[in-house]
Amino acid sequence: MQINRCYYNFLLQLKTKILSLHLKRLAVSVTFTQHKRQPEIPVKDLKNLPINYRVCYKFAPKEVDKDICECNRIRRDHTDITANDQSKWHISTHTKQYKNTSDYGRLINDALYVRLDIETKLEIIHKLLFNFWKISKPTLIISIIGNATSYSLSDRSESKFLNSIVNICIKTNVWMITNGLDIGIVQLVGQAVNKARLKNPDKVVAIGICKWGSIKDREVLIKREKQNTNKKDQYTSKTSDVNNDENNIQNGACDLEMKHTHYLMLDDGTYRTFDTKDFRSRLCKHITTLEMGNTPR
Repeated sequence: MQINRCYYNFLLQLKTKILSLHLKRLAVSVTFTQHKRQPEIPVKDLKNLPINYRVCYKFAPKEVDKDICECNRIRRDHTDITANDQSKWHISTHTKQYKNTSDYGRLINDALYVRLDIETKLEIIHKLLFNFWKISKPTLIISIIGNATSYSLSDRSESKFLNSIVNICIKTNVWMITNGLDIGIVQLVGQAVNKARLKNPDKVVAIGICKWGSIKDREVLIKREKQNTNKKDQYTSKTSDVNNDENNIQNGACDLEMKHTHYLMLDDGTYRTFDTKDFRSRLCKHITTLEMGNTPR
């Protein structure tokens, strides 16, 4: 598909600037459509969607600490603690799926979130995004991938990055996709998204794709006893500083970046790990394919 030269040059400038900020890479998938934006509706009950989460039930001791499982939970948190089990930990053999009946809703910043199995089919994610959350189909997807590490930039570099993101966001219906955590370059993305939404609130969608087990204070999101799924969860991110950021990274848990509009919290049964594998790239490819007219059945 031929991309408008103005957009093409603009994206090249953005890519150059982001690479200079020591990101691993910037992945940009572009598709232009004529879809009208749908108005957002209240949080919908997801009981009709096969949304699950995972729990590690079979204890597999680490080599360096025999009392800690490879999932980073202690022995007594498992139902199967067979002492002589030497099998290598794997999601298919050491975890079980459970129906998610409560771990979804709306945060205090109005962002929608859901905890879901990392192996959830993309067709189900599609229904969640478009049928339940009513997100408009994007004309532009920008996936920013960086390490979960703190960073140090000059004021000038930060300003250039922010302005580049803002200018793109206000020109088209864009999806910004990040790890959704309040650390590293995503902090700047959050600032840019917030600034862009002040200028054009209907066009900006920022989706954080993170690991459920990497979210600090995730217990606040667990709603086992809640009856009203439309009630906002009182999760708030803490004020960030470099020392806290480094400690959070070492502990394997970070606060959410609260300027995002949606969160997909992937669950593979492990805790204090950031790796979401290839989920994000597969989702971007899936959505891009849909926008080209090849809708999966």
